[in-house]
Amino acid sequence: MSRLVAMRRAVVLLGCLALPLGCSDEATQVSRAADAHASADGQRAAEAPLTKEEMGVVQMAARSVQAERFEDAARLLAPLLARTPPPADAQFIAGSAAYELGDYAEAVTRLTDAIARKPVFVRDSSALGFAHFKLGNFAGARESFERIVGANDGAYKAHYGLGLVALSEGRLPEARAHLERSLALKPGYLKARFQMARLLQEEGRLQEAADALQAVLADWPTHEEALYRLSQVMLALGREDEAAALVERHAQVYKAREAIGSLVQRIRSGDDQPAMHAEIVRLWLEVGDDEEALRALADGLRRFPDDPLLESIRASLHPSEDVPDTPPGASDAHVAEPAHDAEPAPDAAPR
Repeated sequence: MSRLVAMRRAVVLLGCLALPLGCSDEATQVSRAADAHASADGQRAAEAPLTKEEMGVVQMAARSVQAERFEDAARLLAPLLARTPPPADAQFIAGSAAYELGDYAEAVTRLTDAIARKPVFVRDSSALGFAHFKLGNFAGARESFERIVGANDGAYKAHYGLGLVALSEGRLPEARAHLERSLALKPGYLKARFQMARLLQEEGRLQEAADALQAVLADWPTHEEALYRLSQVMLALGREDEAAALVERHAQVYKAREAIGSLVQRIRSGDDQPAMHAEIVRLWLEVGDDEEALRALADGLRRFPDDPLLESIRASLHPSEDVPDTPPGASDAHVAEPAHDAEPAPDAAPR
């Protein structure tokens, strides 16, 4: 599937929204203490507690985000977001959905407000840092990631984000330290591996960069920037035939992603049909990305259970087993901040 992939953050945040949704005692105490502190200092307007029915709406919205129905989440949350101030729980989910939809300015506004009024959300706020990054606000991104690391030094995505910011600003030793820390916390994390390859290229260690980029592409064959950078490294190494083949491969992947992106937009707009999901699966298979094909198929089957076309594809891909929601090796490689965190400019298609 794609950058629209199911947001594990939506599942995580369900555990911290409120006690009825399963928040840990520790998180609940932190949240209550923070709320009391803010109220005592007059830092925010009083927020009426959500009723059981309203918490049900919030939970439904979080599940809509998890199922990549971001517009449904916005519709469900609209009455709560119209309040002054909007409930922090609703703001956090709405901000997460806005991030996934590529509305980074709205994501920053909503997530910042939610965290200010409910600091327990800091631990799960990597989307805020990546939204700042996509807007070119490296200082805001760095501050967001540092706040997460301050709350939990084991947050590998935040260390990755700090490495990404440092690399983008040309601070290579700092970038290396954070990327190495991210990989120590999450060995094999593909996004950090790619940025390490990019770092090697920036350091002029071209053969090492080539090896690292080839290893990334072995696990993520449709990583556009890895294809492009590897073509440039090969050219610099004098391996012109390999560089030319990589340029051709990059063009093939770009074309497929463009087509997938168009289908994704139609699905998001409500023109959702099983044949569209089948076509997305076909396009991913055509460019050799079996994991994304499986994820796209799983998404189609969530939306259209028992559809004959999608079931026939399932049978052809996995004749003796169920299609996994998340294919092996994909859990943090292709999801979480897919492609959103790659460069400030939006990608042609989701990852």
